[in-house]
Amino acid sequence: MNIKFYKQILNSKIDSKTKGINEINKIKVKDIPNKKWNILKENVQFPILTMKESVFKKNIKSMNNFANYNGVSLAPHCKTSMCPQILKKLNDLNYWGFSAANNQQLSMLLEMGIKKIIIANLITNKSNIINLFKLIEKYGYAKKIYLCVDSTFGVNLLKELSIQYKFKHKLRILIETGFQNSRNGVRNLNSLNILTGKIIKLPSNFIFCGILFYEGAVSEKNYKKTINKVNKFISFSLKAFDYLLKSNFFSNEEIILSGGGSEYFDLIINSFQKYKNIKNIRLIIRPGTFIAYGHGHYLKSIENIDKRGTLFINKKNIKATNLFNPSLELWGHIISMQDSNRAILNFGKRDVHYDRGYPIPLSIYRKGKLFQKINPKQNKYKIYKMSDHHAFLYFTNDQDIRIGDLIKLGVTHPCVTIDKWDFFYMIDEKYNVKEGLKTFF
Repeated sequence: MNIKFYKQILNSKIDSKTKGINEINKIKVKDIPNKKWNILKENVQFPILTMKESVFKKNIKSMNNFANYNGVSLAPHCKTSMCPQILKKLNDLNYWGFSAANNQQLSMLLEMGIKKIIIANLITNKSNIINLFKLIEKYGYAKKIYLCVDSTFGVNLLKELSIQYKFKHKLRILIETGFQNSRNGVRNLNSLNILTGKIIKLPSNFIFCGILFYEGAVSEKNYKKTINKVNKFISFSLKAFDYLLKSNFFSNEEIILSGGGSEYFDLIINSFQKYKNIKNIRLIIRPGTFIAYGHGHYLKSIENIDKRGTLFINKKNIKATNLFNPSLELWGHIISMQDSNRAILNFGKRDVHYDRGYPIPLSIYRKGKLFQKINPKQNKYKIYKMSDHHAFLYFTNDQDIRIGDLIKLGVTHPCVTIDKWDFFYMIDEKYNVKEGLKTFF
């Protein structure tokens, strides 16, 4: 970890120009814990996004324990939080490395001092590739950078630009596999064979190391169809990997087989077990959302893992719902009640994403105290619409709700909610602010 960069974050100054900050005068990030702020005492500016520390810690330790038991390494995707303070906590658990989606995310990881990074995406244009070369040259301590390819165009461009730029540093190459009508990745062994032929003709500093895939790209609304597609996709990816292994296409370096995602990691890890005791093969998963998961869609995905019964530690079946829980919470106040059974809250699309469902009301607080816990299954409270800075809350006639009430809500899609916050808070069980978290989106 680059301590200098970390200290720069902690010494950076913020004030009320940053969303969620109540201070008129600038304060240092590192001084926030000493302020003894509390969400219920309203020492912050609302709306605000928080992460519950106890749940977060349990999530990252649970994933680490499960992966270690099954002989799989972790390269969590940094895109979920883009927060060095959070990623440092993962790094402290000795995760193998991290994943990124683009050069901006790669730059942050390199500045942190991370030495093993998978760019789990494609780069097929000149400026981005040249920028990648420059980053690798600048951060010489980065031992292993992996880049995905899925086309001869991409491989030929790498070759052409590396010669023009006189790029001499090592860059490791992974082929991404794909599934019909999903997103990136080769779809069949013939395309795989053609692409591999191009890769092995790259200059010697480009090292062909393995296969990468993302199973979440094939998900559908129907759960059974999704599982069927996910299993087929995993099977094809392993078939591609086996073909390359038998054909001796890989270099003599450590060989990588990597799946991704936080929803089907159990299926990935179980499918990897046949390679568990083969030397020189590194099995890697790249989950990101597991640090936060979420209510609604992601809570259901955790429950679905329970139904599959596919989590084992020390040969005992473990419930995913005992290991992982949502850690993010969104807080907003009721600011208007002009229509019957309708209330307006002071957050909106600028504060939370809704592609996997609107935020889910969890609790109501009045005068700094818990007034009512909400059972989402009873449908007595429901966010049904949002504009830029307003959320529309429906409530049934029998509910006591007032202007000024503070509402705690669950977030349904953490990855595209955290990116709406330049700054958010780590809190304890009593809603005390333990840490201010800076993001780099």
